[in-house]
Amino acid sequence: MLNDSWFRREMKAVADGVDQLFNGKSIDGPKRRKFGFVLVVFPFRKGRGQVRFVSNTTKRRATSELQKLADDLAGSSTWPGAKPVRARPRQRPS
Repeated sequence: MLNDSWFRREMKAVADGVDQLFNGKSIDGPKRRKFGFVLVVFPFRKGRGQVRFVSNTTKRRATSELQKLADDLAGSSTWPGAKPVRARPRQRPS
């Protein structure tokens, strides 16, 4: 199981750094930012389904942007001019 307090603290520290990097030191609300982001963290093995995220925008906007990304990755993009991305089939070891 994930330690929520540790994750919140670490993800907030990373989010603050990313926000400063892309939007500068003095950030005065989402309307003044130039870039938004969503950081998604999940365990590979234990604790499956325990996905955590942090963002510098609203939950609604973050969800919308993640859905656009998921659509793009699935090849049915809603982004104008985006090219579908298709994964290569895995080859079985010989």
